[in-house]
Amino acid sequence: ARLMLMHGGRLYLKLADGSFDPWFEAAESQAFEASLDRGVLLGLSENGPVLAVPAGIEPENLPETVKAIDYRSVYMQGLIDEAAAGALAQGAALLAWHASHG
Repeated sequence: ARLMLMHGGRLYLKLADGSFDPWFEAAESQAFEASLDRGVLLGLSENGPVLAVPAGIEPENLPETVKAIDYRSVYMQGLIDEAAAGALAQGAALLAWHASHG
């Protein structure tokens, strides 16, 4: 599975070789207190399911290799590729809907 971790209007991005990687494996997501039970399925890839998942860890507690960047800045600065940007838009909308509709 590939997970996109989100918290408070921000996407968690891994720093990798001078670029940003929006994808986390399920095992590594646990360090970010990912709520897998509240995740939403965005589709399937060659690597399995793709999910948007709320993270519980606050941005100020992230390791230096992970940054929390607001959605708008991610888009405007082109920090992720087009497919990931689409997943971000869909995931952010679905997680917000679920959060406001209990």
